[in-house]
Amino acid sequence: MDTIHHTHAPLAPRRRIGAVIAAVVVAVVVVAVFAGVSRLVGDPAVVDHLEIRNPTADIVDVTATGGGDQSTVAVATLEPHSRIVVDDVIDQGDTWVLGFRVSGRTVGEIRTTRAGLERAQWRVTVPTSAAAPATGPPASAAGR
Repeated sequence: MDTIHHTHAPLAPRRRIGAVIAAVVVAVVVVAVFAGVSRLVGDPAVVDHLEIRNPTADIVDVTATGGGDQSTVAVATLEPHSRIVVDDVIDQGDTWVLGFRVSGRTVGEIRTTRAGLERAQWRVTVPTSAAAPATGPPASAAGR
């Protein structure tokens, strides 16, 4: 007499379906966590724009901070004798400290208030004192 062996269909498709469902559930949970965290953190407050004019003959890097222990943020780099309007500048709060650098060297600073910037219609001019000192001999020595 012949022996008949019964075989069952492999369970692999069921296991694959379970793994796919588990992966989808994990992905949904991860997306939900990131969405929740981003709502808690939120985007920083910004001011609509800041107009900066550079009357100097130097390329000037402009930074902003609220003073104290707050982080400094880069605002713009201005070409000589230029003007730029920077959109969506991170709001520094009630106190604004605008720093000016030429060739990596701090050359000036403006301390003002948010109210002062509003009165100035968010327009700032790089102080001419921020111009890098001339290199070479003084003008009086050049003619000798």
